[in-house]
Amino acid sequence: MGLLDDLLGIDDPSSPLYGRARSEITLNRLSTEQSIEFLKKGFKQCRMKVDSKTIEYAVKKLDGIIGWLSNFGWQCYLERKISRQLIDKLLREASKLAFKEFGNFTRKRPAADRYNIIMKHAAKEPARWAQLKVHLESETGAKIYDANLTNLLNELLKAGFLEIEDGFYKIADPVLAYAIYPQKLE
Repeated sequence: MGLLDDLLGIDDPSSPLYGRARSEITLNRLSTEQSIEFLKKGFKQCRMKVDSKTIEYAVKKLDGIIGWLSNFGWQCYLERKISRQLIDKLLREASKLAFKEFGNFTRKRPAADRYNIIMKHAAKEPARWAQLKVHLESETGAKIYDANLTNLLNELLKAGFLEIEDGFYKIADPVLAYAIYPQKLE
């Protein structure tokens, strides 16, 4: 969202959109229960039967991100079947798209390598600020100033690639996390 504001120049008086009326729609991540209910209702509307284990597997892999859950439902509808294999296929294909979007973010930034190191560490496991600093210094072999790390993290947060939960930085999108650090699919 922060990137969109920057692109549109919402806070820039020289931008043609500055001061214009606007409305923001925030789509929060669904809880596990909401995600399961979302998928069950969608499949019911399509008159497709699905077992609870498959839905739980989809929710585990795609988390509560409405876009990925919707994409999964749509793919099932198109193929007229619901399976773990379809979830795994979607995860592999979607991860390429998510990784490309992250690549577009880092491509024009001089600290691209540092963003990549942070994201690789956060993809393996959520980490505190101090852990990320130690890891970044170790990987780059250079001293990282506190303000520089804070700026890097703030940019990743603003772009929606990272989020903070209980003081830990983690990748916001499980599909991107899979793209950066592919785990074995069950």
